[in-house]
Amino acid sequence: MLWRVYNDMGTKWGCARVQGWTLGRFRNETKEDTVRGLWGLLLAAAVSVGSGCSESSSEKVQSADQAKRVEGLRELSQERSGAALDVVKGAIGHEDAVTARAAVRAAGRMAGDESRAALEKTVRDDRRPEVRREAALALSGSRGPSLVASLRKAIETDPSPQVRAGAAISLGRVGGLDDVEFLVGVAQQDTDIEVQRQAVGALQRILGIGFTFDTSAPPEVRRLTLERIRDSAMIRARVLREKAASAPAQRPSK
Repeated sequence: MLWRVYNDMGTKWGCARVQGWTLGRFRNETKEDTVRGLWGLLLAAAVSVGSGCSESSSEKVQSADQAKRVEGLRELSQERSGAALDVVKGAIGHEDAVTARAAVRAAGRMAGDESRAALEKTVRDDRRPEVRREAALALSGSRGPSLVASLRKAIETDPSPQVRAGAAISLGRVGGLDDVEFLVGVAQQDTDIEVQRQAVGALQRILGIGFTFDTSAPPEVRRLTLERIRDSAMIRARVLREKAASAPAQRPSK
């Protein structure tokens, strides 16, 4: 054991210092002091070998330091293991909103049914609007049968405009022609201009055309603009459906 400690001592020296060990001085005045200092060095290195030097990603998430927690969550998002996802899901409920948002982004990058379910729950249940918005945006990287329904519900019922706007952005990325009428209704009926703007943007992404919507225009001008957008969007959606229906079915490749 002593030889192993000695052999590893050089690489563990920095770690032992980080752990707060006093390793003795090399300017000792007596032989006895020198021996005592070397034994202190060996002891510190032994502790480093046993306990390990660098923190794991999961340990960083438990840190009192916010920056470390965020770093740990970013690292865990690259692991994509069940154990890593469990830590990430736990961090979504962290009292620090910055940490919670970092956990939400990590869950979004880990893509899968379990991570999607955690994000949908966050959009639905978290008390902090900024965290719910982050979760709504993170859902744009997910897929699943309940995804569109979750985003629609957030747009319809969330009291925070920033959450509704975030959900509209995601719906524009994951939705389809079946969501056009819904988004037209949001653009015309939501009371927040930013939500209206994002609903129009979602229509643009789904339909592949551009609309002009000036949020600084007077209310009556905006109302008329949204009516024209509604008419154009519904016509474009119908054309795209007809085109898809008339397209010949592709033969499976051999």
